[in-house]
Amino acid sequence: MGRSMEKGPGLAALSGHDPTEKGEISPDEVAATAHEDNDVVLSFITNLDPAIKDEPISAKEYRTVRWKIDLCILPRMAGTTILAAVDKNVIGNTAILGIFEDANLTGLEFSWIGSLFFFGYLILEWPMAYLIQRFPVAKLLSVTVMSWAILAMCTAATHNFAGLAVVRFLMGGLESIVYPTNSILTVMWWTKAEQPVRTAIWFNTFSTAFTGIVSYGIGRTNTTLSQWRLLFLVLGGFTVLWSVLLWVFLPDSPVKCWQLSDREKWVAIQRVRDNNTGVQDTTFKWYQVRELIVDPKTWMLVVFVAAQNLPNDRHSYPQAVT
Repeated sequence: MGRSMEKGPGLAALSGHDPTEKGEISPDEVAATAHEDNDVVLSFITNLDPAIKDEPISAKEYRTVRWKIDLCILPRMAGTTILAAVDKNVIGNTAILGIFEDANLTGLEFSWIGSLFFFGYLILEWPMAYLIQRFPVAKLLSVTVMSWAILAMCTAATHNFAGLAVVRFLMGGLESIVYPTNSILTVMWWTKAEQPVRTAIWFNTFSTAFTGIVSYGIGRTNTTLSQWRLLFLVLGGFTVLWSVLLWVFLPDSPVKCWQLSDREKWVAIQRVRDNNTGVQDTTFKWYQVRELIVDPKTWMLVVFVAAQNLPNDRHSYPQAVT
């Protein structure tokens, strides 16, 4: 909530206005404010070579930086969304791969395994939202992806309903971080005009095809290990590797993107200036919570998402309907 907002001088610096001019505020006060607000963007701008800031941004340079951002950031966001959906929905494919027999499940218990994922999601998304405020967003996402990937692999070691229920509940809680972090990254990197298309790309449904292909391939293997266990090991192992890639290649903010030069970082910051949302600030603001609760658009969105997911989950978990 508060992460995408900035305070006083931070917003002024982001808009290209130098508060040290005309005696408004001293450089030392700017640096102190940057430290107090944990405003890494303001700190970067304060210490940036004036020659970099003074050079006008050409249309070609603008497009080049946008293209770099699309190539460096968007695929990692989309890949994370796909793997989160894969690890979530793969339980539906295990019904024909032997999970009922190996775990001694009834139809009702299998339905509960699907539901417990979302109970974990609903309950743990609150503490996960707090963690987003306290830690670097990309690093937190990477660690969380690693954690649910390990849990997915641990699913292969379960032998009964209780074990499956615990694992699925925890996985749901951990995966609740994906959409909030992707939303933060979208606001951080793209302009308002660019955000709808980028959101549509990372908020994708490619996971269904991916899960089906992998499940089909594993279903045709002949191993001593149960096919449903092998499915979780393969998908969980791939997600572990993905989490390592996120740690190395997904930056927490434009100023920490090692794929961009200082000049390109400056252009990236200036690109989102007109969003009036800033880039990064970890200050929690209660007035934003109140605004969220009383805003009718919030509840319209809640109803929309609920209505959208009711038929969607009917097809994701057909075994739950008998």
